[in-house]
Amino acid sequence: MAFQDGDLCLVDNAATHTILKEKKYFEYLILTKDNITIISGPTNMIKGFGKANILLPNNTKLGIKNALYSPES
Repeated sequence: MAFQDGDLCLVDNAATHTILKEKKYFEYLILTKDNITIISGPTNMIKGFGKANILLPNNTKLGIKNALYSPES
C-alpha cells in the first residue's frame, strides 16, 4: 500500500517498534488490546499487531514484521 500525505507512521529505532494508524498497510493483522508506555506514561492505545507493507514515494518497499496498530495514535 502506498504511503499517502496525512498518513502517520511512528518508528522507534531504540526498541524497534513501529506504530501504524491505518489498517490498510497491514498484510495481516491480529486484533488485540495491549498496553505500551509512551512519553506521558502507560496507555492502552494498541489495538493489534501484524505484518505491514508500505510503499514509499521513491518506490522503496518497507516491510515491517511486527508493526503495532493504533488507530488513535
